[in-house]
Order: sequence, then structure tokens, then C-alpha cells
Amino acid sequence: MKLVKQSHLFFREGNSDKEYIIELLKHTEELFSVNFKYGRRGAVLKEGTKTEKPITLAAAELIFNKLETEKRKKGYLSESELLSTLPNLDSLSPDLQKHPILQRLDGAIKGTSVFKTYWKTSRVIWKAGGLKMMEAEPFVSQLVFKGDKMQQYAALWTLVRLKSINSITIFKRVVENPKSTLHSRRVAKEGLLQMLEGDELTSLQQEFISKLPIVFQENLIDAFALKELLESLSSHADTFASSLENLYYLSFHQTYIRELIIPHLKKVDISKKNFKEFRYLFKIAELRSDFEVYAILAHKFERADGFGNTSKVFSNKTKAYFLQRVIRQIYEFGKENPENFIQLSISILLSYDKQNRDLSPSNKLFLEQWFWRIKLEDLPPFADAILLNLILHGGGTRLIRYYRFWMIAEARSSKKIENRAFQMQRKQQQTKETFIGSIFKSILKIFGNNNREQTVVHDSTNSIPQNSLKSTNKGREELYPQHWDKFPHAYLALLLRSEVDLIHGFALERLLEHPEYQTIINQLSVSDLVGLVSSEIEPTINWATELICERLQVKLEKTLVIGLLNANSSKGQELGKQFFQQYLADLLIDSDSLLPVIYANHFEIRHWIKGLLQEHTLHKDVLNSLIDLAVLWLANQTDNSAECNMLLNQGNKTLQDLAVEQLMLLSDDQLNALQLSPVVAVKLFALKIIILKNQLPNASVLAELICSDVKDNRKLGEGILNSLLNKPVFLVEMVNELYPKLFVKEHFEGQHLVVQGLLSNSLRPYLSKINIAHSLRLIHGNYIPAQEIGWILLTEQIDKDRLLVKQVVHLASHNDLRVRQWSWSWFDKKVSLAKVEIEETIKLLQSKWDDTRLFTIDFLRKNFVKEDWSPEVLIGIVDSVKPDVEAFGRELITNFYEEGNGLMYLSFLCQHPSLNVQLFVSNFIEKYAGNNIEKLQDLDYYFRSVLMRVNKGRNTKNRVFHFLHQEAMRSQEAACVVSNILSDVSATVAIEDKAKCIQIIRDLEKLYPSLLLPMTTIEFETR
Repeated sequence: MKLVKQSHLFFREGNSDKEYIIELLKHTEELFSVNFKYGRRGAVLKEGTKTEKPITLAAAELIFNKLETEKRKKGYLSESELLSTLPNLDSLSPDLQKHPILQRLDGAIKGTSVFKTYWKTSRVIWKAGGLKMMEAEPFVSQLVFKGDKMQQYAALWTLVRLKSINSITIFKRVVENPKSTLHSRRVAKEGLLQMLEGDELTSLQQEFISKLPIVFQENLIDAFALKELLESLSSHADTFASSLENLYYLSFHQTYIRELIIPHLKKVDISKKNFKEFRYLFKIAELRSDFEVYAILAHKFERADGFGNTSKVFSNKTKAYFLQRVIRQIYEFGKENPENFIQLSISILLSYDKQNRDLSPSNKLFLEQWFWRIKLEDLPPFADAILLNLILHGGGTRLIRYYRFWMIAEARSSKKIENRAFQMQRKQQQTKETFIGSIFKSILKIFGNNNREQTVVHDSTNSIPQNSLKSTNKGREELYPQHWDKFPHAYLALLLRSEVDLIHGFALERLLEHPEYQTIINQLSVSDLVGLVSSEIEPTINWATELICERLQVKLEKTLVIGLLNANSSKGQELGKQFFQQYLADLLIDSDSLLPVIYANHFEIRHWIKGLLQEHTLHKDVLNSLIDLAVLWLANQTDNSAECNMLLNQGNKTLQDLAVEQLMLLSDDQLNALQLSPVVAVKLFALKIIILKNQLPNASVLAELICSDVKDNRKLGEGILNSLLNKPVFLVEMVNELYPKLFVKEHFEGQHLVVQGLLSNSLRPYLSKINIAHSLRLIHGNYIPAQEIGWILLTEQIDKDRLLVKQVVHLASHNDLRVRQWSWSWFDKKVSLAKVEIEETIKLLQSKWDDTRLFTIDFLRKNFVKEDWSPEVLIGIVDSVKPDVEAFGRELITNFYEEGNGLMYLSFLCQHPSLNVQLFVSNFIEKYAGNNIEKLQDLDYYFRSVLMRVNKGRNTKNRVFHFLHQEAMRSQEAACVVSNILSDVSATVAIEDKAKCIQIIRDLEKLYPSLLLPMTTIEFETR
């Protein structure tokens, strides 16, 4: 036996010190057993087994895990867990918030409590994780396998939050245990993903990858390919959502995956099919503190319509739960972690767009049905944006939340919109609060003056955030204004990225009021200013414009001017033009500033700078420097998209108009670097310069340009080719570069037609350089343009005398009738060659085309005589599965029959399954198998095949019955062979054939009384 796995557990409590060993043992490749040992540590252990006989591995692991779980629930721990003793609570700092949590955890382990109030252990563990209390890690580790499933889930969640390396063993146990809940395994896998390293991490990542669809697995490593795949799946939300969880798991280490899935995550709506994936993703994002993904999903939960109150998928109650969970998280961060509060608030605010300004259709219907007194004018913009209003107005009194809306407080009180049920509910709540308050005051009277140490420990974890938290700053409505002021750059982040005017108004107002305002704006980068002026919100644009003008009026900032010219707003571009003109003299002598403007992002700017530069003459040194910079920059470009190629072509044209003399001085190394670029526009630029220098370009580069998916590039490439039609050597190279592109799939629709057009027109005289093998490959190509070029080669270029018979036979089965007809005419002219290679010639009879088979049959009848045929060839023709060819073969054998070949025909054709061939063979059995016991035995399969046919081949059957009857009567040895055949046949055939079998057997019984026959004759009694 071989030890596969062992678990060594210990238990120590008071004077008790025990150990328990569980072993999984291997007997054979398929049989295993589970044994155990137990007793006092250091003493001789007692032994036992949980399997009376060896069982399968799956069953053995189930027993092993169950036994280990049972022991751990009783308090057994591994040696490492046992050595990590719990810390002494007295040695810890008496933190009013954390100390009670540790006391509760300690009490949960020991089964004691010093508190009068009861908290579920899972709730205490969750609180420790929320506060990231590293002191709680040893306590939580010992509570993972105690208690219910919720407690285990909370403990695992907390250990992941604490990033406890010591918990890796616990995570592995949970993942490997088949009884662990799916939720627990998910959290444990997240913990392993964050903490494993090396081969173990690679193995876990591979597990996630294997669960993805094949199309994702093939494109996962290549970020560009993955981006295109996700874009192609944008209309298949369910396919994307089903892969979302595993993609997000992998994104922890491969961050580019996260950046790619976020834009698509924003587009996918919640449905019954994908809600589970969004729920899992929400929990993982919360665990990772990935505020951006968390906020996107929170926004989706808020905006989505619940599928009724009874839906098991995403009910209105589920929606309310998730919203309340997010709200609670906001308040907890506000109380305990200002930085996280700001990050989460920014992420939530950025998840809104201007489409959320009006009520959603479902909320508008809800308002009309239940609150008809409320008018839309009583509601502020974004009234049903619960989270947005909570962050921006939750600290003030101007707006209040009422059911699904935020509304103006004065409007609600003035219209008395509360219904009676709500009023009664509120009254009961106030009565309850008054009652509890009176009890609390009574307790204070009793214990308020007692200076002794209290026996009840203060538990600050019981405090709950108040939803009515008000701002301590006069006039400030946002939640926790002190946190916003502590991180003023949050205002800038909102101004740069938000599309909502309400958010811009809040951020801009607070930023302008901030005491560090001047310091902040002085630190604004060029990209910040350009981003601000590119906003769609008018006040932000005006404010950014003022800042930019102030900075550029003082001194020239070249990068800022260039940034403005490349801005995404007309206002920014106009500013850029204004200051470019203002500092024109300085900028025209700076090639570093000219290059990014010549290749600006926007067509209008490229056109504007081209006209401006044509009005001024640049210094020779500036042009030289500009060309050197441009060549280096172009050689490093990698984006081959149509948009980028258009941009580069326009910039290249401007550069060529400005500095044609300098371009002609470029070295061969510089031109080669441009030709090797993956970007078509750069290759084209290099080719133009080479033509200007009166040199021949690289044929492969020009071919790639001609096959570009950008129409303008193709036209330019064809123009270059037409200018070189007087260069025959180069044109041969072009043919060799272009025709192989007909073998592969198109990069764009119509590519093959482009290549076909060039090869069949301007390059047609040079097609003769294509060898026969490639010519035939073109004829048999998968694409029609390839076949058309192949047809030209076949009719105009290929030497017919160099073709082999088997090559023409292949052509005779071509889909194109022209090619088949050409092959027929070739055979008509090559009769002698067809006779020499007759075995190849008769393969024409196997063509899928009827016309080719008809031609062949006629061709062979007219041109082949008896001496041209061999028995082997004739048998091969008859052996065809095509009825017309088979009939032709039987005709040839009949016409050219020779006595000496009859036995060969019988031997080979007797196994043919065709009814006609079996009838044909029956003509030979009398002559070549009669009175021949060996041949009779050899034809056993033929006889059975004929006689066992149901309602078919009557003539053949009659001949066989006659022959067998005749041969059986000749000798007892033959009768024995025949009786074996008839014994089997008589049990399966129809009544008519059965009667013939009985008649033959009866005759054999009379002739050979000693012969063992399958039938006994009973004489009728004569009376």
C-alpha cells in the first residue's frame, strides 16, 4: 500500500492532549482505503479503518474529508494551527471598537461570553473583516470549520480581506472539499488567487481559463485579439456575462483583462439569465475593494427593474437589499475610512450619465399609480438616482428620500402626500423609540453615578450608521464634507470624467471654495487642462478656458498649445489655434512642436496646419530636424487601423509637400525601417520616397499595400504599380508576391478580386513564371478568383505536353464545366498516353460529375480494343459503387471475355454486394466451380449472400439452388458443404426458399442416410 494523503490533528484542552491521524492509502490504481489512528499524544495509538474493503478514489476522498471535518468541529487542529496560539486579550490595546470584537471571537471559540447582548458569530467575524483587524486573524482561522455555512463564508471572506498567508491551507481545504458550498469555494479561490505564487498560482489560473469558452481561451493572451473578441460579442450579452466571472478572477494578475471588460460591463443590462454572474462579480469586487467595478454594478442594481416581488432571480426585495448594502458601505467608510469613502463615492458618481436625469419608465409608472399628488416638478433632476443623491445631498435637509425617489422636502410637507398607512407606521416607530429611550434613561439613572468597574463591557460594534446624518458645515449638503475637503483632488477627478452637469456643479463649486484652490490649479497638468476644456459641461469649459488663458498669456507652454489642438472639443481646438498664431514665430522654428500638429488627431487641425505652413517658409535646419523626427516616429507606429492610416496619410502628404528635398536624402536604412513597419500608411510613405528617388521598391511591401483594407491605400499602391510597368523583372516579383494571396482567406471583402484584376490585366504577360504545381493549385483553389487565374494559366501559359495523366484526371472532376471540357479535349488528343497509363485513365470513371463519366465511357468504347484491357483493370471497373460504371465494366468483360480469365472473374467478383454483379457471377459457377469441392467451399460467402436476400435476386437464387442441388448429389463431401449452407439459410429465408431447402435436404437424406442433416423425417402413419 502507498500513502496518498494524511491529516495529522491534535486536541488540547485542560489535561487532555490527544492526536488523531487519518490516512488515505492506495492498494491498486483503482482501489483505495481510509484508515485512522488515535490516542494520547506520545502513547501507542489505537488503529482502525473506515473502509471494510477497498473502494474507489472518489468514495475514499469523501470519507476522508467527512472524517476530518467531524474532528475539526470537535476542536481538533493541525500542528501549525495549534502552535499559533490565541493572543492574550489583556496584552492588546483597549480599543473601544476592536476590543469587544476580539472578546466576542474569543468567546465563540471557548463557548463563553461576557456580553449580555447576543451577536451571531458570523456577524462578528464579518465586522472584523470590514475593519481589516489583523489581530482577529488567529481567532477567525479557528472558527472557519465551526458553526454553520454562513459562519464559514464570513470567516473565509474575512481571511481574504486580511490577506492572511497562513490561511492558504484553509482555502485549499475548502476548495478541495466537495461538501463546501459554492459560495465558500468562490471566496476560497479568490483567497488562493491573491496569495499563491509560482506553479500553484499558474495551475489555479489555468483552471479558470479552462472554464472559459474556447474562443476566449484562444485569444486570452493577446490583448488586442481579446479586445476585438469582446467587441464582436457586444451584441451577445449572455455569452459575455457567462464568461465574466472567470475573466474577472484572472484580471487580478492580468490587469489588462480588467481594463477590457469594464467598458462592456457597463453596456450589459441585468437579466434573469445573467443576474447570478453579476451578483458573484459584485461580491468579488467588494472583497478586492475594486471600487470602480463595485460602483458600476451598484449603479446597475439601482437602475434595473426587479422582476416582481416573488422572483427567485432579481426581485424588488433583492434590489432593495443590494442598494441597502451599498448605502451601508458608504456610511461605514464615511465613519471609519475617509479615503475609501472618497474613492467609492467618486466611482459611484462616475457611473451615472446624463441619460439618468429623467425618471426611468418603471419609476414614472410607479409614481403615477401610487403617488398621484406628486408632480414631476416637485422632483429634482436625477430624482430616482438613489446613490447619487445620497452622496451629494444626504448630508443636508433640502432633499429627502421618499420610497424610490429623492424629492424637495418643502414639496412633500406642503402637499401632505403621506398616506394613512405610512403615518400609522411612523407613529408606531416614534412610540417605540420613545419607549426605548425612556428605558435607556432609567438605566442611566441607576448606573450613571456608579464609579465601580462595569461588569457589562461596552460594545461599540452595535452602533448603526444613521441615515439622517447631517452636515456639520453650514450650507453643505454632501455626505461627510470634511472628507471631501481632505481630498480636494476628488473634485478634479469628477470634473475630468463625469458627464453629469449636477456632479460638475457640485465639484466646481466646492473646488472654487476650497482653501487650497490656488495650489491645486497651479499643479494642473497639460492633460488635465485639455481634459477639462474637452468637457461637455459649459461651466466647466468656461472655467478651464479662463485657466488656460491665464497660463498662456504669461508664457508659452508648447505642450499645452499642442494638447489644445488635439483636444476633443471645438473650444479647445479654437484656443489652440489662437495661441499657436500668437506664438507662431517661436513654434515655426521648433520641429518638436510642429510634428504632433502635422499629425494631429483631427482632420480640421491637420488641414488648418497644412494651409498655415504653406504660407510660411521653414528654415532648412528645421526641415531636416522635422524629417528625422518624423521618420523615427513613423517607424515606431503600430496601429494599423483604418482611422490611423487615414491620419498618417494626410500627415505624410503635408510632410512631402513641405520637405520633398529632405525626404529624397533619406538613407537606405531609414527607408528600410519604414518599409518594415506594420502600418500600411508608413509603408506607402516609404514607397513614394523610393519612387521619387527613381529606385525600385520592395515587391512584398507594395503587394501588402495593394492588399490593404483601406481603399485609398489600395488605389495609391495600384498607382505605384502602374508607374513601374516598364520594369519586367520587378513585375515578375510582384506576380510571385500577389498570387499566393489567392490561397488564403481575405483580410477584407473583395481582396481576392483586387488581386485577380491585377494578375489578369497588367501582370498577365508575366503569369508564365508560375510553375505547373502552383498553377494547378490555383485551378483547384477554394476561391473563385484563384480558379479564374488558374483557368488563364491552363489555357494560355501551361505546356499541355508537360501535364501528367493523373493531373488531367483531377481536372476532369473540377466544378467548372470549362475545365472539365478542356480535360476531355486533352484526352482526345492523348489516346496513346491514356492507354499507357490506363490505371490512371479509368479513374475518370470515379468522377462525381455525370458528364465526365459519360465522356469516359464513350472515349474508352471508341479508342480501346481487346488488347488494351487486362482482367485486373476490368475487375476494377466492375468493382465501382456507381451503377453506370459497374454496368460498363460488365459490358467490357462480356465483350472481351477469354476462357482463361473466367476463374479470376469468379474469384474476385463473387464478393461484390451488387445484385447485378451477383447475377453476372452466377454465369461462371457452373463452369469454374462445378465438381470442384475446394472452389465450392471458397464460394460459401457468395452462396449465403445470395440466398439470404429477402425478396430480391430471384433469378440468381434459382441458379444457386440448382447449382447446390446438383453439386450435393455428386458426392457426400459436397453434400456436407451444401447441408451446412442450407441449414443456416433455411432458418432465415422466406417460405418459398425454405421449401427448396427442405426438398434438397430430403433428397440428400435419401441418397446419404449416414449424413448428419438439420432435419428429421417423420413418416405418416398409414391406416
